[in-house]
Amino acid sequence: MVTKAQQQGTLRPDIDATDISYMQVALASIMEASHDTAPDVYRHHLKVFIDGMRAEGHREPARDDA
Repeated sequence: MVTKAQQQGTLRPDIDATDISYMQVALASIMEASHDTAPDVYRHHLKVFIDGMRAEGHREPARDDA
């Protein structure tokens, strides 16, 4: 799925399956931590994650692999 999205030009070239897994873990943690006080706050963070993965507007790698 990651490779196909990158080939289509919709996913940043520096994102891999591990990044997606970490985002899922982070989102689950946000949902758990905010469940009682702000149960819909995860929606904002999900949008941020998705926007950050989009290829459009991508300028430089998210991590320094040097």
